[in-house]
Amino acid sequence: MRLIAICLTGFMALASVASHAIDDAPQQTIPSSHPMANGAATLDLSTQAKLSPEQATRYHQLIEQYRCPKCQNANLAGSDAPIAQDLKHKILLMVAADQSDGEIRDYLVSRYGEFISYQPVVKPATWLLWFLPPLILVLGLLGWLLRSRRHGAVSLPLDLDEQQRLKQLLGQQEQGHDR
Repeated sequence: MRLIAICLTGFMALASVASHAIDDAPQQTIPSSHPMANGAATLDLSTQAKLSPEQATRYHQLIEQYRCPKCQNANLAGSDAPIAQDLKHKILLMVAADQSDGEIRDYLVSRYGEFISYQPVVKPATWLLWFLPPLILVLGLLGWLLRSRRHGAVSLPLDLDEQQRLKQLLGQQEQGHDR
């Protein structure tokens, strides 16, 4: 139990550090002359018109894959936050420039950290994220098994009244099967 409490405390501390890192991340404000200003959901139509159908599909897949740095529980496609609009526009420009998904991911991760991705890479910095939940589950099951074996049901011998009642019930059951 103590190990689980220590692990949970460490995990919560890590989450707190990640939260502060997101809050401290450099954020750009969009000038009012920018096509994405004022929460406009439509992107620059001239850039959008230049995308091939494959690029448009790729763009929509990419904005579904990344988290809004401000909203945290919404992807870029579902967020109207100014920073999400800015990132959508940046991704649109990068897709239009034929940059690979890896290059786009590298740009976003270098700027906002692994938090922006719904599918973080397994590396030493994310080991807790990947391996702590299964470890807690295994430790919990192991603890439950050990506890249940140690405190298992103990069968006590029957007293005379219980033995007679058992014989009577078994005798009635045997007579019922003989018919």
